[in-house]
Amino acid sequence: MLKHTHKLHNGFLFGVILFLAVAVTSCGYNYANRSQHSPTVSPDGKMLIFQSDHENPGKYDCVVKFKTNLGWTPPVPLLFANTKMNTAGPFITYDQNNLLLTSDQKGGKGDVDLWIAKRGKALWGRAVNMGAPVNTAGYEGFGSISPDSTTLYFTRECDEKKGNDRFCIFRSIKVNGQWTEPVRMPAPVNSEYSDFAPIIMADGTTIIFASNRPGGRGGYDLYKTEMMSGGAWSEPVNLGDEINTKYDDRIVSVPASGDVIYYSHPEERSGRLVYRIRTAKLPAEMKSSSIITIAGTVTDKNDASKAIGAEIRVTDVQTGGTQVFSSNGEDGKYFIVLNKRKVYELSISRKGYLMYSARLDLADVKKYDAIIRDIELVPIEAGASMILNNLYFRLNSDSVFDYDKTRAELSRLARLMQVNPGMKIEIGGHTDSTGEESYNASLSEKRAQAVYGYLVSQGISRDRLVAKGYGCSKPLAGAPEKNRRVEVTILSVN
Repeated sequence: MLKHTHKLHNGFLFGVILFLAVAVTSCGYNYANRSQHSPTVSPDGKMLIFQSDHENPGKYDCVVKFKTNLGWTPPVPLLFANTKMNTAGPFITYDQNNLLLTSDQKGGKGDVDLWIAKRGKALWGRAVNMGAPVNTAGYEGFGSISPDSTTLYFTRECDEKKGNDRFCIFRSIKVNGQWTEPVRMPAPVNSEYSDFAPIIMADGTTIIFASNRPGGRGGYDLYKTEMMSGGAWSEPVNLGDEINTKYDDRIVSVPASGDVIYYSHPEERSGRLVYRIRTAKLPAEMKSSSIITIAGTVTDKNDASKAIGAEIRVTDVQTGGTQVFSSNGEDGKYFIVLNKRKVYELSISRKGYLMYSARLDLADVKKYDAIIRDIELVPIEAGASMILNNLYFRLNSDSVFDYDKTRAELSRLARLMQVNPGMKIEIGGHTDSTGEESYNASLSEKRAQAVYGYLVSQGISRDRLVAKGYGCSKPLAGAPEKNRRVEVTILSVN
């Protein structure tokens, strides 16, 4: 067995134990009485992957289960992610489109590397080595990626550490689609002793990791650290007697809802099994209550069976910070984790389609919620229309726009016109029925003209634009504020 291959499993036959002073029930994950380790649950709680020596004792591959209305399905091998070598340490990314793996398979940079597999319609395909600078000739493994997909946390071997295990926690940032040179995380996250398997939580600011530093219950214990304002990390807190034991406690997994925790536990006759428990009685450190999720499917409005891989931008209205996600090109599904008590702008775009925009007001959300929002993108063709949902006007004002809130939406519209140079549009202004009809007609005309003027200022030819005010003559069903809108309709496409 290769030197670093052994480190994939050293301690796992006795480790990752979460002996809890609460009643627990096996998930029924007994896979032919083989050992099971390192569970990772999808953020939506509907998929569970763990490593198992189901073929040969001590030889690990990954298996997957799905949650249905009738319970969990039996585990099946994750065929394309597995190899003839050891494959372990799975982590499902928060967008649910990728799977991180730790493997000593051929084609890597060293004996143990980090690999990543993309999801198709149901499962993940063959894993690809993450390459330099993440992987080196040394040991890299047991990683996780932040909910916004911009930060990778992982384990790397450090020779200067004390003891038999000499692991450090590293971090790499994604810039322009590429991972930067990893940086060793400073104290107090890393210590003189072994620090292992950082798992970033759904809030994007909390890391649960394992360490054999002094002061624990024995072997590896689980610790929590949080990113503070300014980017520093808090002093790690031991998760206590309800979580940590005298054995090696290393890896847990928690869905975005934070209501359950998955872990592995030793059994006398069958090695280890994967369990789940409710987190209601667990320490506050294991709970995630600061987020909500939004998920759905992006499809073609004219053909609901046509899935669309689209770019999804989410902008914090207060800070202006933007996160970029994507729907899966195979099945159109997307999954996004956001902080509650904030207001966001959502925009979805794909070449050949009109953009979609919406406002997500989570300011009054006080507890976890899972929002489902399916999106139908409208193909660019004559007669197609879209509402500029992130366009904000000053009430009854001739100055029309609140530019600080509106600039991004106008910029997206200008970009749409620029990449479709043969497209001609009508910009229709609309109001609700409050006030005099003549006043509403005038106000809607001014708002349409304001959008017209902005597009001209961005180099869009006037002969491609028509501005018209409809007043309150074309109301939409629902709340009155939905009628205060600007709607773009395609007149022709050359």
